[in-house]
Amino acid sequence: MVKGGFGCEVFVGNVLVTMYSRWVMLDEARRVFDEMPKRDSVSWSPIISGYAQDGECYGLEAALLFVSML
Repeated sequence: MVKGGFGCEVFVGNVLVTMYSRWVMLDEARRVFDEMPKRDSVSWSPIISGYAQDGECYGLEAALLFVSML
């Protein structure tokens, strides 16, 4: 998607973050999230959810992202 020139679109970033979060590839999800030039509420939900579901290692990160979102 990025090579095809669609990397700047918010919905593409949202899809990638959601996909990586669901597959518990949180490092990749975070990399895409951090590189997104624009974020909306849909962007924040899967990354926070992914970190929260893996609460043993990333519970604090989920809380910090939630506060950042506010």
